[in-house]
Amino acid sequence: MEKYAILIKDSEELFLFLSINRTVNGDVYVNFNENHPSHKPHSSYHASGQLHHKSSRQYLFPIRKLQQPNKNFNGSESIIVTSIRE
Repeated sequence: MEKYAILIKDSEELFLFLSINRTVNGDVYVNFNENHPSHKPHSSYHASGQLHHKSSRQYLFPIRKLQQPNKNFNGSESIIVTSIRE
């Protein structure tokens, strides 16, 4: 599994904003750094091309079908757009 992090520096403090994981089978997960364990907000871009957004085990938006994130991937896909909040 490949793991990435997006950190924010505010004054002299760093905090984790998002983590991104890509599994060996090609699924990509964008995880929000939320402190409430039952929410687990995330966006999932699956090897099949399915994109969904979930929190509290519920879909937040309609499921979308995008190009598959494999060797034939071309261009870019917008997975999630979000703001930074305190």
